[in-house]
Amino acid sequence: MVFVALTLMGLFVGYAAQIIVERFTDARQVALANGEDTSTDKDVTLTASHHLPWSRPNLWTLILGAASTAILLFFYRSFDELSVWGVLLVVGSVPFLILLAVTDAVAYRLPFPMSFGLLGWQLVCLTGVGLTTGRWVAFVYAAVGAVVFAGFLLFIFVASAGNLGFGDVVLGVPLGVLLGATGGGILPAVSGALYGLLLGSILMGLVFLGIAAQRALRGKQGGMGEGEGGPPRRYVPFGPNLIAGAWIILLLAA
Repeated sequence: MVFVALTLMGLFVGYAAQIIVERFTDARQVALANGEDTSTDKDVTLTASHHLPWSRPNLWTLILGAASTAILLFFYRSFDELSVWGVLLVVGSVPFLILLAVTDAVAYRLPFPMSFGLLGWQLVCLTGVGLTTGRWVAFVYAAVGAVVFAGFLLFIFVASAGNLGFGDVVLGVPLGVLLGATGGGILPAVSGALYGLLLGSILMGLVFLGIAAQRALRGKQGGMGEGEGGPPRRYVPFGPNLIAGAWIILLLAA
């Protein structure tokens, strides 16, 4: 019964991703981020279209459905000793995080309503934990995780002169809340947030290395480097890497 319910939730996430990404996608922004010609609106629409996942919604529905179902089942079994609100805090964050990751990967945006919606859900669940178990200290752990995670991202945002989007900073708040609230203490909340940031940065570095290797290979094959007719420079969204890093730390902690 649980498997069926979670599978249906996963399919809902897949279809919701198609609608939400389409809502927040700017074809010109996608084309510019991929180094494409934006001289005419027609060219922008045509050249950006192959980057959009809703051209094959059935594939993305299955992928997101399977991913969310597997993760939800894992946490349903691993955190069954927690209160129901503690479980809801974790499993209810999955659809939000998947939608945020897909939207950033495709549209290069992390919509504030989605990040604040996730934070609102977490606050409701933490209130439920406090009312049912008396563990109001979970709010303190969550706040510590949020301050550490989002604080470091804010520092990078200021120091990098805008190379990091402010949407990533806002996303750091609910990610820090998630890692802090499940840590069970001040020190675990701090270390969980730091490890999540570190792993997200490592994943980002691996993505950059892969893109650089691909660009070098194409340039060598074509005899041209970037700026000489070689492969265009692309922007790489940080949000999916932050989400993946935080989620891996959460899985390891479980």
